[in-house]
Amino acid sequence: MLPFLQTPVKGVNHNRMKRKQTPAELVIETFGGVRPLARELDLHASTISRWKMGHGTVPQKHWKSLMLLAKKYDKKITVLELAGISEKVA
Repeated sequence: MLPFLQTPVKGVNHNRMKRKQTPAELVIETFGGVRPLARELDLHASTISRWKMGHGTVPQKHWKSLMLLAKKYDKKITVLELAGISEKVA
């Protein structure tokens, strides 16, 4: 990485600049990556990868499987997170 990119800019709230994680990124990260998640859902890895492209959404037809998988592995994923809705708004 270039050194000037690592230097914080004075007067800028860098916490506000962080991009919100998409539902697809959240799910993929929670279950350890594209391939592990694809194996658990019995889907091809390219299917999971496509979730990250575009709007970063997770197709609704997979929500139930993801919620059951989260319960199986004692992970916390809510329907609001899958829908991309901030819990502060709800």
